[in-house]
Amino acid sequence: MNGIRLSKEDSQLYKGIAIFMIAFHNFMHTFPSPKENEFTFSPDRINELFYLLWHQPGDLFRVMFSYFGHFGVQIFIFLSAYGLTIKYLNQKLTYSTFLKDRIIKLFPAILLAFITWALADGWLNYGITGPLYLLSDYFSSIIAFIKAPTPGVTLIPVGPWWFIPFIFEFYVIFPFMFRLHKKYNTLVLLLTIAFYTLFVIALNGKLFGFNIYFTILGHLPEFSLGIYFALSKSGKIKIPYSLLILSIVMFVPGNIFKEFWYFSHFWALIILLPLFGNLKKVMIRHTNIYKLFIFLGKISLPLFLVNGFLLKPFITWAVSYDNWFVTLLLGILFFTVSVLMSMFLFSTEKFLRSKLNLYS
Repeated sequence: MNGIRLSKEDSQLYKGIAIFMIAFHNFMHTFPSPKENEFTFSPDRINELFYLLWHQPGDLFRVMFSYFGHFGVQIFIFLSAYGLTIKYLNQKLTYSTFLKDRIIKLFPAILLAFITWALADGWLNYGITGPLYLLSDYFSSIIAFIKAPTPGVTLIPVGPWWFIPFIFEFYVIFPFMFRLHKKYNTLVLLLTIAFYTLFVIALNGKLFGFNIYFTILGHLPEFSLGIYFALSKSGKIKIPYSLLILSIVMFVPGNIFKEFWYFSHFWALIILLPLFGNLKKVMIRHTNIYKLFIFLGKISLPLFLVNGFLLKPFITWAVSYDNWFVTLLLGILFFTVSVLMSMFLFSTEKFLRSKLNLYS
């Protein structure tokens, strides 16, 4: 299989497809069934998937995105590792400067999304003083978490609750992984996969009772693979046909047996990378669709942060109607509103950065 070296535009396209998957997954999985095997596993979920596909074929879009859409997260993990590695190939990586730059890049987007949530949710649910109440309440929660971190605590409701600590963990270990890969690239990838294998088997996917899939530890293979490809001689993402076939074969029992499920995130990434490459070939022949997904990739961070709290009224209506066509229309409406809000926040952040001279 011919490999490709991802350009900035390619990365934005892949992010656009991935955020489309994630946003519609967040909407569709709010229905009682089917649920996804993302952070926890149950063999009943694949049975629910097949039952609904057979008995409610009109619900194909909802069912497929509900069960499989979360795998867009694996693309983001991979692209983040790949992109940062490319960036620092010919640039000095200083640990403190790296963390400062990452915080400067992320914090304004998170803050703007948080304020937007507090204004909208606070005003709708608590009246005119609601935003102040929510801001003070969650500020207190954040301070309490910093003093005594509690696994599973909900911090701020922008993006999934685990996102902010997860991305911070990613940035904390990236410089170490980058340096190790730079010195022993293939060996580090193999050792990372071996460590992950022993880790999940020994601990049954939990550390001190906390689910490791909420942390970077549960996604080390995808993380490592991104650095590996970026550091390869050609810098190309090349998935051998044998590995692709193996991934498909191994992904199937990952939906049936827990022992195989531990590796399904990695196998899904291997499957999605060439799939996204083929989607690019199709989209590039349809200019407007191609440009749309490039744009979605460009605003993927604010879109990731706001879609979770914007879906509430739409999903309430969808569940109450329980009709596949109404669900599809409401899902499209929800996504459109999320995109419009993300565009506003993206433009606002860009304006504030120019005024405050904040760059990453």
